[in-house]
Amino acid sequence: MLKTKFLELLERTIGKKFAANIAKLLSGAVLGMAIGFLVTPILARFYTPDEFGLYGIITALVGTFAGISAFRYGMAIVLPKDDSDAANLVALSLLGVTFTGIWTCIVFIGGGDLIALAYEKPELSKWLWTVPLLIVLTGVYESLRFWSTRKQRFGAMSTILVSAAIGSAASKVIAGSQKYNHSGLIVGQIIGQAVGTILMIGLVFKTSGRNILDALSFGRIKAMGKKYIDFPKYNVPVTLLNALAKNLPVFGLGFYFPNAIVGLYSMAFLLLKAPVFLVSNALRQVFYQRASEIFHEKGDLYSETMKLTKITFAVAILPASIFAFFATPLLETFLGSNWTEAGIYASVLTPYLMMMFVSTPAASLFPILNLQRWNLIWQVFSFGGTLLAITIGGITKKPVFTVAIFSAVGTILQVVLILGMAYVTKRPHLWKDSYEEKPKDKSD
Repeated sequence: MLKTKFLELLERTIGKKFAANIAKLLSGAVLGMAIGFLVTPILARFYTPDEFGLYGIITALVGTFAGISAFRYGMAIVLPKDDSDAANLVALSLLGVTFTGIWTCIVFIGGGDLIALAYEKPELSKWLWTVPLLIVLTGVYESLRFWSTRKQRFGAMSTILVSAAIGSAASKVIAGSQKYNHSGLIVGQIIGQAVGTILMIGLVFKTSGRNILDALSFGRIKAMGKKYIDFPKYNVPVTLLNALAKNLPVFGLGFYFPNAIVGLYSMAFLLLKAPVFLVSNALRQVFYQRASEIFHEKGDLYSETMKLTKITFAVAILPASIFAFFATPLLETFLGSNWTEAGIYASVLTPYLMMMFVSTPAASLFPILNLQRWNLIWQVFSFGGTLLAITIGGITKKPVFTVAIFSAVGTILQVVLILGMAYVTKRPHLWKDSYEEKPKDKSD
Protein backbone atom coordinates (compact mmCIF):
# COMPACT_ATOMS: atom_id res chain seq x y z
CA MET A 1 0.00 0.00 0.00
CA LEU A 2 2.78 2.44 0.98
CA LYS A 3 4.73 1.56 -2.16
CA THR A 4 1.63 2.09 -4.35
CA LYS A 5 0.91 5.51 -2.86
CA PHE A 6 4.55 6.48 -3.21
CA LEU A 7 4.55 5.62 -6.92
CA GLU A 8 1.20 7.33 -7.53
CA LEU A 9 2.61 10.48 -5.97
CA LEU A 10 5.73 10.19 -8.12
CA GLU A 11 3.64 9.83 -11.29
CA ARG A 12 1.70 13.00 -10.51
CA THR A 13 4.79 15.07 -9.75
CA ILE A 14 7.65 13.83 -11.92
CA GLY A 15 6.11 11.74 -14.69
CA LYS A 16 5.08 8.16 -15.41
CA LYS A 17 8.35 7.10 -17.08
CA PHE A 18 10.47 8.17 -14.12
CA ALA A 19 8.02 6.53 -11.71
CA ALA A 20 8.02 3.31 -13.78
CA ASN A 21 11.81 3.13 -13.70
CA ILE A 22 11.81 3.61 -9.94
CA ALA A 23 9.12 0.92 -9.64
CA LYS A 24 11.27 -1.60 -11.52
CA LEU A 25 14.27 -1.06 -9.27
CA LEU A 26 12.13 -0.65 -6.19
CA SER A 27 10.45 -4.01 -6.71
CA GLY A 28 13.82 -5.76 -6.67
CA ALA A 29 15.02 -3.65 -3.76
CA VAL A 30 11.92 -4.43 -1.70
CA LEU A 31 12.08 -8.16 -2.46
CA GLY A 32 15.80 -8.25 -1.66
CA MET A 33 15.12 -6.39 1.57
CA ALA A 34 12.34 -8.82 2.44
CA ILE A 35 14.68 -11.78 1.96
CA GLY A 36 17.29 -10.24 4.24
CA PHE A 37 14.63 -9.29 6.77
CA LEU A 38 13.13 -12.77 6.90
CA VAL A 39 16.45 -14.52 7.53
CA THR A 40 17.68 -12.00 10.12
CA PRO A 41 15.94 -13.64 13.12
CA ILE A 42 17.41 -16.98 12.02
CA LEU A 43 20.89 -15.50 11.76
CA ALA A 44 20.47 -13.80 15.13
CA ARG A 45 19.91 -17.19 16.71
CA PHE A 46 22.74 -18.91 14.80
CA TYR A 47 25.36 -16.20 15.42
CA THR A 48 26.28 -14.28 18.58
CA PRO A 49 26.77 -10.50 18.89
CA ASP A 50 30.51 -11.18 19.17
CA GLU A 51 30.53 -13.02 15.83
CA PHE A 52 28.49 -10.27 14.20
CA GLY A 53 31.06 -7.83 15.56
CA LEU A 54 33.95 -9.37 13.62
CA TYR A 55 31.76 -9.61 10.51
CA GLY A 56 30.83 -5.94 10.96
CA ILE A 57 34.50 -4.89 11.02
CA ILE A 58 35.23 -6.80 7.79
CA THR A 59 32.23 -5.31 5.97
CA ALA A 60 33.13 -1.84 7.27
CA LEU A 61 36.62 -2.17 5.79
CA VAL A 62 35.13 -3.28 2.46
CA GLY A 63 32.57 -0.48 2.53
CA THR A 64 35.28 2.09 3.18
CA PHE A 65 37.35 1.25 0.10
CA ALA A 66 34.94 -0.37 -2.38
CA GLY A 67 33.40 2.99 -3.29
CA ILE A 68 36.72 4.35 -4.59
CA SER A 69 37.88 1.16 -6.31
CA ALA A 70 37.10 2.55 -9.81
CA PHE A 71 38.40 6.03 -8.89
CA ARG A 72 34.78 7.23 -9.24
CA TYR A 73 34.93 7.16 -13.05
CA GLY A 74 31.92 4.85 -12.94
CA MET A 75 29.68 7.75 -11.96
CA ALA A 76 30.64 9.54 -15.16
CA ILE A 77 29.38 6.70 -17.38
CA VAL A 78 25.84 8.12 -17.54
CA LEU A 79 27.01 11.63 -18.48
CA PRO A 80 28.38 11.54 -22.09
CA LYS A 81 25.91 11.94 -24.93
CA ASP A 82 27.89 9.44 -27.01
CA ASP A 83 27.75 5.75 -26.03
CA SER A 84 31.27 5.22 -27.33
CA ASP A 85 32.61 7.70 -24.78
CA ALA A 86 30.64 5.95 -22.04
CA ALA A 87 32.07 2.59 -23.15
CA ASN A 88 35.59 3.90 -22.74
CA LEU A 89 34.67 5.12 -19.27
CA VAL A 90 33.57 1.57 -18.44
CA ALA A 91 37.01 0.31 -19.47
CA LEU A 92 38.69 3.06 -17.44
CA SER A 93 36.60 2.15 -14.39
CA LEU A 94 37.54 -1.54 -14.65
CA LEU A 95 41.22 -0.63 -14.96
CA GLY A 96 40.83 1.34 -11.75
CA VAL A 97 39.25 -1.64 -10.01
CA THR A 98 42.17 -3.83 -11.11
CA PHE A 99 44.70 -1.39 -9.67
CA THR A 100 42.73 -1.15 -6.44
CA GLY A 101 42.65 -4.94 -6.18
CA ILE A 102 46.44 -5.05 -6.37
CA TRP A 103 47.16 -2.45 -3.70
CA THR A 104 44.51 -3.75 -1.32
CA CYS A 105 46.01 -7.24 -1.57
CA ILE A 106 49.37 -5.80 -0.57
CA VAL A 107 47.87 -3.90 2.38
CA PHE A 108 45.36 -6.38 3.77
CA ILE A 109 47.04 -9.67 2.94
CA GLY A 110 50.68 -8.65 3.26
CA GLY A 111 50.05 -6.48 6.31
CA GLY A 112 47.19 -8.42 7.87
CA ASP A 113 49.04 -9.39 11.04
CA LEU A 114 50.15 -5.82 11.69
CA ILE A 115 46.62 -4.47 11.18
CA ALA A 116 45.15 -7.03 13.56
CA LEU A 117 47.85 -6.29 16.14
CA ALA A 118 47.32 -2.53 15.91
CA TYR A 119 43.58 -3.02 16.30
CA GLU A 120 44.15 -5.43 19.19
CA LYS A 121 41.97 -8.08 17.53
CA PRO A 122 44.22 -11.03 16.49
CA GLU A 123 41.27 -12.97 15.05
CA LEU A 124 41.00 -10.35 12.29
CA SER A 125 44.21 -11.50 10.58
CA LYS A 126 42.59 -14.77 9.44
CA TRP A 127 39.92 -12.95 7.44
CA LEU A 128 41.54 -9.80 6.07
CA TRP A 129 42.23 -11.63 2.77
CA THR A 130 38.50 -11.37 2.04
CA VAL A 131 38.63 -7.56 2.05
CA PRO A 132 40.38 -7.10 -1.36
CA LEU A 133 38.26 -9.90 -2.87
CA LEU A 134 35.01 -8.22 -1.85
CA ILE A 135 36.32 -4.81 -2.93
CA VAL A 136 37.07 -6.07 -6.45
CA LEU A 137 33.73 -7.89 -6.77
CA THR A 138 31.88 -4.77 -5.63
CA GLY A 139 33.92 -2.46 -7.88
CA VAL A 140 33.21 -4.50 -11.01
CA TYR A 141 29.52 -4.70 -10.13
CA GLU A 142 29.21 -0.96 -9.55
CA SER A 143 31.06 -0.02 -12.76
CA LEU A 144 28.77 -2.19 -14.87
CA ARG A 145 25.71 -1.07 -12.92
CA PHE A 146 26.28 2.50 -14.09
CA TRP A 147 26.37 1.30 -17.70
CA SER A 148 23.10 -0.59 -17.14
CA THR A 149 21.62 2.55 -15.58
CA ARG A 150 22.64 4.52 -18.67
CA LYS A 151 20.91 1.94 -20.88
CA GLN A 152 17.91 1.92 -18.52
CA ARG A 153 18.02 -1.85 -17.87
CA PHE A 154 16.14 -1.34 -14.64
CA GLY A 155 14.11 -4.55 -14.80
CA ALA A 156 17.17 -6.75 -15.25
CA MET A 157 19.03 -4.86 -12.51
CA SER A 158 16.13 -5.56 -10.18
CA THR A 159 16.36 -9.29 -10.88
CA ILE A 160 20.09 -9.24 -10.17
CA LEU A 161 19.50 -7.52 -6.82
CA VAL A 162 17.11 -10.28 -5.78
CA SER A 163 19.43 -13.06 -6.95
CA ALA A 164 22.36 -11.63 -4.98
CA ALA A 165 20.19 -11.32 -1.86
CA ILE A 166 19.08 -14.95 -2.15
CA GLY A 167 22.66 -16.15 -2.61
CA SER A 168 23.91 -14.24 0.39
CA ALA A 169 21.02 -15.14 2.71
CA ALA A 170 21.00 -18.84 1.84
CA SER A 171 24.76 -19.16 2.31
CA LYS A 172 24.70 -17.50 5.73
CA VAL A 173 21.78 -19.62 6.96
CA ILE A 174 23.32 -22.90 5.78
CA ALA A 175 26.71 -22.04 7.31
CA GLY A 176 25.07 -20.95 10.55
CA SER A 177 23.12 -24.17 10.82
CA GLN A 178 26.43 -26.02 10.61
CA LYS A 179 27.94 -23.93 13.44
CA TYR A 180 30.49 -22.13 11.26
CA ASN A 181 30.50 -19.04 13.56
CA HIS A 182 31.59 -15.72 12.00
CA SER A 183 33.10 -17.48 8.96
CA GLY A 184 29.57 -18.28 7.75
CA LEU A 185 28.65 -14.61 7.70
CA ILE A 186 31.79 -13.60 5.82
CA VAL A 187 31.65 -16.40 3.24
CA GLY A 188 27.95 -15.74 2.72
CA GLN A 189 28.75 -12.13 1.95
CA ILE A 190 31.31 -13.22 -0.64
CA ILE A 191 28.87 -15.62 -2.31
CA GLY A 192 26.10 -13.02 -2.50
CA GLN A 193 28.39 -10.36 -4.00
CA ALA A 194 29.86 -12.88 -6.45
CA VAL A 195 26.39 -13.87 -7.67
CA GLY A 196 25.44 -10.23 -8.25
CA THR A 197 28.70 -9.42 -10.04
CA ILE A 198 28.61 -12.46 -12.33
CA LEU A 199 25.01 -11.76 -13.33
CA MET A 200 25.78 -8.08 -13.97
CA ILE A 201 28.71 -9.06 -16.19
CA GLY A 202 26.40 -11.40 -18.09
CA LEU A 203 23.75 -8.69 -18.55
CA VAL A 204 26.18 -6.10 -19.89
CA PHE A 205 27.99 -8.43 -22.26
CA LYS A 206 24.76 -9.95 -23.55
CA THR A 207 23.12 -6.61 -24.31
CA SER A 208 26.06 -4.31 -25.04
CA GLY A 209 29.27 -6.35 -25.07
CA ARG A 210 30.03 -6.03 -28.77
CA ASN A 211 29.27 -2.29 -28.83
CA ILE A 212 31.53 -1.67 -25.83
CA LEU A 213 34.43 -3.67 -27.26
CA ASP A 214 34.14 -2.03 -30.70
CA ALA A 215 34.22 1.45 -29.12
CA LEU A 216 37.36 0.89 -27.05
CA SER A 217 40.38 2.97 -27.92
CA PHE A 218 43.41 3.75 -25.80
CA GLY A 219 43.23 7.33 -27.03
CA ARG A 220 39.58 7.71 -26.05
CA ILE A 221 40.16 6.05 -22.66
CA LYS A 222 42.91 8.57 -22.03
CA ALA A 223 40.74 11.43 -23.29
CA MET A 224 37.83 10.41 -21.03
CA GLY A 225 40.21 10.17 -18.09
CA LYS A 226 41.27 13.78 -18.67
CA LYS A 227 37.79 15.09 -19.38
CA TYR A 228 36.33 13.66 -16.17
CA ILE A 229 39.46 14.10 -14.06
CA ASP A 230 37.46 15.91 -11.37
CA PHE A 231 35.88 12.58 -10.38
CA PRO A 232 39.10 11.00 -9.10
CA LYS A 233 40.58 14.36 -8.16
CA TYR A 234 37.74 15.46 -5.91
CA ASN A 235 35.20 12.64 -5.67
CA VAL A 236 37.65 9.96 -4.51
CA PRO A 237 38.61 11.84 -1.33
CA VAL A 238 34.95 12.84 -0.94
CA THR A 239 33.76 9.24 -1.17
CA LEU A 240 36.54 7.97 1.09
CA LEU A 241 35.75 10.57 3.74
CA ASN A 242 32.03 9.81 3.44
CA ALA A 243 32.64 6.07 3.84
CA LEU A 244 34.97 6.62 6.77
CA ALA A 245 32.36 8.82 8.44
CA LYS A 246 29.65 6.17 7.99
CA ASN A 247 31.89 3.37 9.25
CA LEU A 248 33.50 5.31 12.09
CA PRO A 249 31.01 3.92 14.63
CA VAL A 250 32.14 0.37 13.79
CA PHE A 251 35.83 1.28 13.93
CA GLY A 252 35.35 3.47 17.00
CA LEU A 253 33.19 1.00 18.92
CA GLY A 254 35.63 -1.77 17.99
CA PHE A 255 38.52 0.31 19.31
CA TYR A 256 36.89 1.35 22.59
CA PHE A 257 34.61 -1.64 23.30
CA PRO A 258 34.44 -5.47 22.90
CA ASN A 259 33.32 -7.17 19.68
CA ALA A 260 29.87 -7.83 21.16
CA ILE A 261 29.12 -4.08 21.26
CA VAL A 262 30.16 -3.80 17.61
CA GLY A 263 27.85 -6.72 16.84
CA LEU A 264 24.87 -5.13 18.57
CA TYR A 265 25.41 -1.86 16.71
CA SER A 266 26.00 -3.70 13.41
CA MET A 267 22.74 -5.65 13.77
CA ALA A 268 20.79 -2.46 14.52
CA PHE A 269 22.36 -0.63 11.61
CA LEU A 270 21.83 -3.64 9.31
CA LEU A 271 18.10 -3.75 10.03
CA LEU A 272 17.72 -0.01 9.44
CA LYS A 273 20.08 0.10 6.47
CA ALA A 274 18.27 -2.66 4.57
CA PRO A 275 15.10 -0.66 3.76
CA VAL A 276 16.78 2.76 3.66
CA PHE A 277 19.76 1.90 1.46
CA LEU A 278 17.97 -0.46 -0.93
CA VAL A 279 15.16 1.98 -1.65
CA SER A 280 17.41 5.05 -1.71
CA ASN A 281 19.90 3.32 -4.04
CA ALA A 282 17.07 2.52 -6.45
CA LEU A 283 15.88 6.11 -6.20
CA ARG A 284 19.41 7.46 -6.62
CA GLN A 285 20.12 5.40 -9.75
CA VAL A 286 16.98 6.57 -11.56
CA PHE A 287 17.17 10.17 -10.32
CA TYR A 288 20.84 10.38 -11.32
CA GLN A 289 19.96 9.42 -14.87
CA ARG A 290 16.94 11.76 -14.91
CA ALA A 291 18.85 14.68 -13.40
CA SER A 292 21.62 14.20 -15.99
CA GLU A 293 19.03 14.57 -18.75
CA ILE A 294 17.62 17.74 -17.15
CA PHE A 295 21.14 19.12 -16.82
CA HIS A 296 21.89 18.55 -20.52
CA GLU A 297 18.52 20.06 -21.48
CA LYS A 298 19.14 23.03 -19.14
CA GLY A 299 15.91 22.26 -17.29
CA ASP A 300 14.70 23.15 -13.79
CA LEU A 301 16.76 21.00 -11.43
CA TYR A 302 15.63 22.91 -8.35
CA SER A 303 11.95 22.04 -8.77
CA GLU A 304 12.67 18.42 -9.67
CA THR A 305 14.97 17.93 -6.69
CA MET A 306 12.72 19.63 -4.16
CA LYS A 307 9.63 17.73 -5.33
CA LEU A 308 11.36 14.42 -4.81
CA THR A 309 12.82 15.52 -1.47
CA LYS A 310 9.37 16.44 -0.17
CA ILE A 311 7.99 13.09 -1.34
CA THR A 312 10.70 11.11 0.43
CA PHE A 313 10.17 13.06 3.66
CA ALA A 314 6.40 12.55 3.54
CA VAL A 315 6.84 8.82 2.98
CA ALA A 316 9.48 8.36 5.69
CA ILE A 317 8.40 10.47 8.65
CA LEU A 318 5.50 8.37 10.01
CA PRO A 319 7.08 4.87 9.84
CA ALA A 320 10.37 6.25 11.17
CA SER A 321 8.65 7.85 14.17
CA ILE A 322 6.70 4.71 15.01
CA PHE A 323 9.77 2.50 14.70
CA ALA A 324 11.93 4.77 16.86
CA PHE A 325 9.38 4.59 19.68
CA PHE A 326 8.89 0.80 19.61
CA ALA A 327 12.34 -0.34 18.41
CA THR A 328 13.54 -1.96 21.65
CA PRO A 329 10.58 -4.32 22.30
CA LEU A 330 10.25 -5.04 18.57
CA LEU A 331 13.87 -6.11 18.14
CA GLU A 332 13.91 -8.13 21.38
CA THR A 333 10.91 -10.11 20.11
CA PHE A 334 12.27 -10.36 16.57
CA LEU A 335 15.88 -11.27 17.35
CA GLY A 336 15.78 -12.83 20.79
CA SER A 337 16.83 -11.77 24.27
CA ASN A 338 20.56 -11.66 23.35
CA TRP A 339 19.86 -8.65 21.13
CA THR A 340 17.78 -6.39 23.40
CA GLU A 341 20.40 -3.63 23.40
CA ALA A 342 20.38 -3.60 19.58
CA GLY A 343 16.87 -2.13 19.82
CA ILE A 344 18.22 0.82 21.79
CA TYR A 345 20.84 1.47 19.10
CA ALA A 346 18.18 1.18 16.38
CA SER A 347 15.95 3.74 18.09
CA VAL A 348 18.82 6.19 18.42
CA LEU A 349 19.92 5.74 14.79
CA THR A 350 16.46 6.16 13.22
CA PRO A 351 16.52 9.99 12.72
CA TYR A 352 19.93 9.81 11.02
CA LEU A 353 18.94 6.99 8.64
CA MET A 354 15.66 8.71 7.80
CA MET A 355 17.41 11.94 6.84
CA MET A 356 19.96 10.02 4.79
CA PHE A 357 17.03 8.70 2.75
CA VAL A 358 15.42 12.13 2.44
CA SER A 359 18.70 13.71 1.27
CA THR A 360 19.17 11.16 -1.56
CA PRO A 361 18.18 13.57 -4.39
CA ALA A 362 20.36 16.36 -3.03
CA ALA A 363 23.40 14.12 -2.57
CA SER A 364 23.06 12.86 -6.16
CA LEU A 365 23.61 16.30 -7.67
CA PHE A 366 27.24 16.96 -6.73
CA PRO A 367 28.80 15.08 -9.70
CA ILE A 368 26.10 16.16 -12.16
CA LEU A 369 26.65 19.85 -11.42
CA ASN A 370 30.40 19.22 -11.16
CA LEU A 371 30.51 20.68 -7.66
CA GLN A 372 33.34 18.33 -6.74
CA ARG A 373 35.35 20.90 -4.82
CA TRP A 374 32.34 21.86 -2.71
CA ASN A 375 31.56 18.20 -2.14
CA LEU A 376 35.09 17.66 -0.87
CA ILE A 377 34.80 20.59 1.52
CA TRP A 378 31.44 19.28 2.69
CA GLN A 379 32.80 15.77 3.32
CA VAL A 380 35.82 17.08 5.24
CA PHE A 381 33.43 19.02 7.46
CA SER A 382 31.15 15.98 7.82
CA PHE A 383 34.02 13.63 8.62
CA GLY A 384 35.43 16.02 11.21
CA GLY A 385 32.09 16.32 12.97
CA THR A 386 31.59 12.55 12.99
CA LEU A 387 35.11 11.86 14.24
CA LEU A 388 34.67 14.36 17.05
CA ALA A 389 31.33 12.80 18.04
CA ILE A 390 32.73 9.25 18.13
CA THR A 391 35.85 10.33 20.03
CA ILE A 392 33.86 12.18 22.69
CA GLY A 393 31.51 9.24 23.08
CA GLY A 394 34.31 6.69 23.19
CA ILE A 395 36.17 8.55 25.93
CA THR A 396 33.05 8.36 28.12
CA LYS A 397 33.08 4.54 27.72
CA LYS A 398 29.32 4.63 27.14
CA PRO A 399 28.45 2.88 23.82
CA VAL A 400 24.82 4.02 23.60
CA PHE A 401 25.83 7.63 24.27
CA THR A 402 28.53 7.31 21.59
CA VAL A 403 26.00 6.17 18.98
CA ALA A 404 23.53 8.87 20.06
CA ILE A 405 26.07 11.65 19.46
CA PHE A 406 26.97 10.15 16.08
CA SER A 407 23.29 10.01 15.07
CA ALA A 408 22.56 13.59 16.17
CA VAL A 409 25.54 15.00 14.25
CA GLY A 410 24.64 12.94 11.16
CA THR A 411 21.01 14.11 11.22
CA ILE A 412 22.01 17.77 11.38
CA LEU A 413 24.51 17.34 8.54
CA GLN A 414 21.89 15.78 6.23
CA VAL A 415 19.55 18.72 6.82
CA VAL A 416 22.35 21.15 6.02
CA LEU A 417 23.05 19.22 2.80
CA ILE A 418 19.45 19.49 1.62
CA LEU A 419 19.26 23.22 2.35
CA GLY A 420 22.63 23.85 0.73
CA MET A 421 21.71 22.02 -2.48
CA ALA A 422 18.39 23.86 -2.64
CA TYR A 423 20.34 27.13 -2.55
CA VAL A 424 22.73 25.98 -5.30
CA THR A 425 20.16 24.52 -7.72
CA LYS A 426 18.21 27.76 -7.59
CA ARG A 427 21.30 29.65 -8.82
CA PRO A 428 22.59 28.08 -12.08
CA HIS A 429 25.45 30.58 -12.30
CA LEU A 430 27.15 28.62 -9.49
CA TRP A 431 27.43 25.49 -11.63
CA LYS A 432 30.66 24.79 -13.42
CA ASP A 433 30.14 24.19 -17.15
CA SER A 434 33.04 21.81 -17.73
CA TYR A 435 31.05 18.97 -19.29
CA GLU A 436 30.35 20.64 -22.61
CA GLU A 437 31.02 18.17 -25.39
CA LYS A 438 34.27 18.82 -27.19
CA PRO A 439 35.28 17.62 -30.67
CA LYS A 440 36.83 14.19 -30.62
CA ASP A 441 40.48 13.66 -31.46
CA LYS A 442 40.53 12.70 -35.13
CA SER A 443 43.57 10.52 -34.55
CA ASP A 444 41.48 8.02 -32.55
